[in-house]
Amino acid sequence: MITVVGIGEDGLAGLSPAARALVDGAEVLVGGERHLAKAPDRQAERLDWSAGFDATMDAIESRLASARYEAAN
Repeated sequence: MITVVGIGEDGLAGLSPAARALVDGAEVLVGGERHLAKAPDRQAERLDWSAGFDATMDAIESRLASARYEAAN
């Protein structure tokens, strides 16, 4: 499942409790360097979108395919 959560200059403090729970429980966080720096320092995989939209989407699709494969086996 992919969930999009926008984060502003106020960082995590500006998120609703529901949005914060999604960020805290995420397996993968995607964003720019500034966005990722505002997210908690956790075990979540981080994908920086500085390579561009197409490359980022390819990385997300690859990650989802790997997760589906692991779940099936």
